[in-house]
Amino acid sequence: MLYLKNLEKKYGDFLLFDKIDYTFHDNEIYGIIGKNGVGKTTLFKVVTGIVPVDSGEVIFEHSEDTMYYLGDSPFLYEELTGEEFLEFSAKMLGFSKDDSELISMCKSIDIQPYLFNRIKTYSFGMKKKLALIVAFMSKAKYIVLDEATNGIDKNSLERITEIIRCSSKKRTFFIINHESELLESIYTKRVYLENGKLVE
Repeated sequence: MLYLKNLEKKYGDFLLFDKIDYTFHDNEIYGIIGKNGVGKTTLFKVVTGIVPVDSGEVIFEHSEDTMYYLGDSPFLYEELTGEEFLEFSAKMLGFSKDDSELISMCKSIDIQPYLFNRIKTYSFGMKKKLALIVAFMSKAKYIVLDEATNGIDKNSLERITEIIRCSSKKRTFFIINHESELLESIYTKRVYLENGKLVE
């Protein structure tokens, strides 16, 4: 499980998070819901350690648990080919580029034919697919997908939602999404960020 304890974050005099206390349970697909500007992205950048918190704690039940954050504009080495980027990511994150699961995912979301092309030639949606594959292949127990599927074609998105659904048997997902009803259909829990608090 993942515990948020009295998280508080201010920007000047504006209180963004008001002593948030919340427990996220394992093997769930959380839909994180709230109006634009309420702090959904900032909250999960705090949880992943990208943004510092003013006070409070983020506590993982097991010290070895890790979290992977994937946002709307993933950083990719665009001079590399897709194949080279997967090989680099495999070395960094501890998976094999020859893993049968990886090969299957590349086929299912229609990126395999483009893996020998340089990433700079990819469409926006194709770059998103490549970044998602790396996220899914990571060893992280918790994965944050923050508008990470925008620009992806419907057929691939259907397969991605199925990958998420199957993967949730062994990991937890946090999805911030404004566009896809298909993604919303697989949420197992909905959590709302309102007035600086998380509520169900």
